[in-house]
Amino acid sequence: MISFLPHTSKVDPMHLEYFSFAGRMIALALMHKIQIGVVFDRVFFLQLAGEEISLEDIRDADPILYNSCKQILDMDPETVDQDTLSLTFVCDDVEELGSNNVVELCPNGKDTVVTSKNRKEYVNLLIQYWLVTSIAQQIAHFSKGFADITTLSTKTSLFRSLDLEDLDQMLDGSGSAISVEDWKAHTDYNGYGESDPQISWFWEIVGSMSAKKKKMLLFFWTSIKYLPLDGFGGLDSRLSIYRTSESCSHLPSARTCFYRICFPPYISKDVMLDRLSIITQDHVGCSFGNFLGIMETILSLLDALSQDLARENVGLEKIDLDVVTISERLDQIESRRNSHAFTPETLLPMTNPPRPQHNATSQAPNNPQK
Repeated sequence: MISFLPHTSKVDPMHLEYFSFAGRMIALALMHKIQIGVVFDRVFFLQLAGEEISLEDIRDADPILYNSCKQILDMDPETVDQDTLSLTFVCDDVEELGSNNVVELCPNGKDTVVTSKNRKEYVNLLIQYWLVTSIAQQIAHFSKGFADITTLSTKTSLFRSLDLEDLDQMLDGSGSAISVEDWKAHTDYNGYGESDPQISWFWEIVGSMSAKKKKMLLFFWTSIKYLPLDGFGGLDSRLSIYRTSESCSHLPSARTCFYRICFPPYISKDVMLDRLSIITQDHVGCSFGNFLGIMETILSLLDALSQDLARENVGLEKIDLDVVTISERLDQIESRRNSHAFTPETLLPMTNPPRPQHNATSQAPNNPQK
């Protein structure tokens, strides 16, 4: 969830540039219908839309502040007027490195006591400071990054025209169920026929999988965690199942850049179920594949950005990443991974699965997940 809280990132002198970068990436994801597993905090969304923030809006963003303000408003008026809370129109802010700073919420706030008559104003000013004023720079830089890809007017009109739930569905995608029929309709076969028993077994097994297992199989197959809004039809290309000549002891492998899964002609449905169960285990999808999946998402966004800027005759001098070099490196890693012969014994469940070595000559860990 994108949720910007006061002073959580100021230790890093580059933190505002990160917000600008995030704005550009979110804009690119929306423009090119790439779902990236991100949902917006309601307070953040309302500020992008230029809307006022109310007490009920901060319930999820800051439960502690919400409950405190709610208690002040619900308290008996006589109790408040007796100065039981000893509150004035100030708040203790925390600056960089933990130093405290007393902020007046209004002129002469140190000497303005909170009473039953002005407590609503106090609550509104407190919310305004903590969730609007104190993060104004972060919001401004995110908006600027978003406007770099679109325009500032487009940003405002977009967020005003959408409900938060609609925007979350456009960016997140994790809540939508995977349709096996849609999956099957967008899959081709190489070496297999649609009527072959292995293909029939495969789709029967996929149809019986839990929603979590289906997503893990999709990630193993394509390195995609979130489908476009229009399902498999919104992907860049169709998926494919390839027949290999390996023995039935081998696990399926994948060429995720080509949306290709490969497996030998297993002799029975039970054998295929066993092999598919292994490649959809948690520890298979949580290691090397996450890195490559993230990198491919970034590459997709950078490629979209380069195409957009090329149409506008804008140079890419500010982009330090060489997209072609990174793509070639990922292909090399994937080819090396697929050259290994993986068997069930190499991927038995382990308490502490091996981690990849972080050096220039490291190879992918012994699992078929990219």
